[in-house]
This record gives sequence, C-alpha cells and structure tokens, in this order.
Amino acid sequence: MPPKTVKSTLLDAFEELDDSQMLKFCDRLLDRQDEPRVKRSAIQNSDRITVTNAMVSVFTERRAVRVAVEVLRDCSYNELADCLDRGLTRLSAGAPVAESMADDRHFVDKHQPALIQRVSMVAPIMDQLLNKKVINQEGYDTVMLNHATPQARMRELFSRALTSSGTKGKDVFLQILEENEPYLVNDLLGK
Repeated sequence: MPPKTVKSTLLDAFEELDDSQMLKFCDRLLDRQDEPRVKRSAIQNSDRITVTNAMVSVFTERRAVRVAVEVLRDCSYNELADCLDRGLTRLSAGAPVAESMADDRHFVDKHQPALIQRVSMVAPIMDQLLNKKVINQEGYDTVMLNHATPQARMRELFSRALTSSGTKGKDVFLQILEENEPYLVNDLLGK
C-alpha cells in the first residue's frame, strides 16, 4: 500500500470525530494564539475536507499535523492525538504515512546542510528572528557582525540560536523562511 498523504491522514483523523467534537476542534483551532492562525471565515460551518485543506494551506503539510495534534490534545482527545502523532488513525492503523511525517526531526534540522548553503536572504531573516524574540540582540550581533558570508552566518545561527530556541523557535524560523525563501522551502519539501 502506498504511503498516505498528510491530507488523507488528517481527514481520516477528523472523520473519527463526531459533529460536536469536530465543532469543538474548530473552535479551539480558531482560539490558538500562535502564528500563523486559521481565519474564521476559512472554516466556519465547513466540512472536514475544507478544514483539512485550510490547515494544510495555512500551516504547510509538515506543520498541519503538529497543529492538529496540539489542538486535539487541547480538546482532550488524547487517544486520537496520540494516533495522529504516531502517523496513524484508528481507521488506518498500520498504514504507512508519507515520509515527511515519518521523520521525527524538525524540517529545519533535517535540511540544515541545504539551508546553510542555499539561504541567501540572511539579513531580513535575522531581523525577523530578533523582532519575534527567537534570538536576542547579542546573538543577532554575533551572527551579523562577526561573519561575512551568508553560509558563515547560517552556520553560526544554527550552532547557537536555533539550537537553544527549541521547536517553537524552529517553527518561527521555518515560517520566516517560507516568507523570505519560498522557492527554497518548496524545493526542499519536494514541491
């Protein structure tokens, strides 16, 4: 059996929820404080397919699963969240999931060598990381003032700031990358 896509895996998970549970899930999804956020108009009074498509559109395939797991846990649907987190749903237990979900490493960690070599817009990315408080002024200065090439700056960013910022910092970094280097991110995702 070929691997399931992220969309089909999310849709299978959402089909496990009854209508009132799905309504609660959508309500909690809209209440999330982390960026990016799903717009109310995108999912209000929508079916499961529309919610799935909206999530993938807003968060990308890789992050949509993480957000779904987070929101399911927030709704106390822990069993389904655990299944989805492992890449399974009750209806499709045992079916392999797309490779991008199977690798436990964060996109940023998985593609670190390519990002070091290929990111060219380092200054605006650093500005946004500083603005979003993923890095502090000292880290910004260390990267920007002590290193001349984009590759050296990215190496320094990875070796210090992104290592200490954890998953949330890497998620913000990925979001900034998607804004500043969309073709690079899509290429690494295989799109």
